[in-house]
Amino acid sequence: MKMHSLAPFALPVIVLPFLMGGPAPQQPPPAPAQQSTPATAPAFHTAAPDVIFTVTVRDKHGYPLTGLTAADFTLTEDSRPQTIKSFSLESSLPLLFGLEFDTSRTVEGALAGERTAGKKFLDTMLAAGPGQQGSQAQAFLVHFDNEVELLEDFTASPDKLSRELTQMNMTARGRSIPQVNDSGNDNSRNGGSNTPNDRNGGNNGPNGTGGAGRERGETNSRGGTQLYDAIYLAANELMKPKVGRKTLIVFSDGVDRNSKKTQSEAIDAAERAGLSVYTIYYRGGEQQQSMLSQLGRGGMGGNGRTGTGGYPGGNRGGGNTQKAPVDGKKPMQDIATRTGGQFFEAKKADALDGIYQQIAVQLKSQYTLVYAPDQPDSEGGYHKVALKPKRDDLTVVMRQGYYAPGVAK
Repeated sequence: MKMHSLAPFALPVIVLPFLMGGPAPQQPPPAPAQQSTPATAPAFHTAAPDVIFTVTVRDKHGYPLTGLTAADFTLTEDSRPQTIKSFSLESSLPLLFGLEFDTSRTVEGALAGERTAGKKFLDTMLAAGPGQQGSQAQAFLVHFDNEVELLEDFTASPDKLSRELTQMNMTARGRSIPQVNDSGNDNSRNGGSNTPNDRNGGNNGPNGTGGAGRERGETNSRGGTQLYDAIYLAANELMKPKVGRKTLIVFSDGVDRNSKKTQSEAIDAAERAGLSVYTIYYRGGEQQQSMLSQLGRGGMGGNGRTGTGGYPGGNRGGGNTQKAPVDGKKPMQDIATRTGGQFFEAKKADALDGIYQQIAVQLKSQYTLVYAPDQPDSEGGYHKVALKPKRDDLTVVMRQGYYAPGVAK
């Protein structure tokens, strides 16, 4: 799918003292120039570029805390003490965030709640502040099931994003997964036409053409949920080129059935992009989970996460063994923890509005931490960073480290 997006140094000044009280004495003629071995040039060390983290600090009740300064923390990189240059709620960096919604059948019961909560969240985060002509925040919208589709690229317009949310539904290829009715019959073997509001066009049954309107991230897979691919693409292609305070909010049941990328690769991409991921876990319907598990026996990609799945090609091998429904809670927790976001669980669809309100409060209470590492790294290595509060009742939420600029990967 197609997705949009030497400082001069001063020369030394030599000051010659004036000689007072008479003419200057006659100077001897200069000695003839002699050939000599040039001295070794002094080494100039390039200062390390600043490292920037977004930080949330919560009190013992879990509420974001403001009014703190650099003096309230100690900072280390790879266990070495560092000096904080800036730690402030005020930041010139714009807030950049993305919303990613799982639209697979396992969570279709929450689709209406996703739309409503998402629209309110966008209105809150993209509204202009007092005295501003417009918001400094920008957002994009992605949905995914067995393919990943960008619905709206970065924009500051909540109206554009809300329109896409209103029309958001399962992707064309997601609808082509065989439906199993009460008698166990497959109703889509011969292909089928799209629903009236399908914006992609084409016949999207397994034998159809389908997906003519896909942009980037297109896939030929026949089933599965590409959670890890959605995170990877958002991080690597949308967020990485940008400069700002970067956040991704992902709603899903956490069960990846068909991604090409692994969970570790998705997290790694988020860390390289400086992206924090907030995850909202929704368990979904047991009946749909059971249906997809049964489809896995017939080679429809429902064999659980294997690391060999299918963006862009899908896991075509299938499997002959029925597997129990997978609980995606742990992967969603791991993604949030490792990227410096936060994990939420929506036990009911009507809980989504409250969760998004909590995220909005946290994003508006973020600190920006800036420091220059004491040991510059031009090799692109990974460095562990720890910001520890001096008060025991505070909790710091931030990314666990960063990749230094260096070798492009």
